[in-house]
Amino acid sequence: MDYKEFFNDVSIWVIACNERAEKFGLNSEKFWAWVADTIGRLCDKYDNHPLAVAQSQMLWDWLKS
Repeated sequence: MDYKEFFNDVSIWVIACNERAEKFGLNSEKFWAWVADTIGRLCDKYDNHPLAVAQSQMLWDWLKS
């Protein structure tokens, strides 16, 4: 796994997530559908590597807090 590429993708995702949160609102179905879809695609891109899964879970938990 290319860790540099992975964490770059995470950084890009966080920026996009902030933009979607502003656009749709944190409590909107549209926002959470986007989160679920894109976090799933991020895990898939890295073949569900344990780090990708753990990082995705952390991001999900961070958004829910």
